[in-house]
Amino acid sequence: MSSAQTSHPNSQQQGTSKRLWQVSLLTIIAAAIVNTLIALLAKALFPVAATFLPLQPGIFLSFTVFGVLGATIVFAQIGRWAKHPLRTFQRTV
Repeated sequence: MSSAQTSHPNSQQQGTSKRLWQVSLLTIIAAAIVNTLIALLAKALFPVAATFLPLQPGIFLSFTVFGVLGATIVFAQIGRWAKHPLRTFQRTV
């Protein structure tokens, strides 16, 4: 007797959605680390005033987080409606 696994579309979609948000969180962390390293390198190599806002951690990290979250939301919406979500997202970006 064999048991057939049935996959409910809703549970599969929840798993995909959970994975998307996990990847998004990892992307935020990686981008924050890289952007911090770039800011530190820029401050070390060039004479930058301490008041230069684009290199203040609060500024560039908030833009990093909101940018990744925005891209994740756009990708999630495209994934719901497009036949080829990766290709559509790449064209959108």
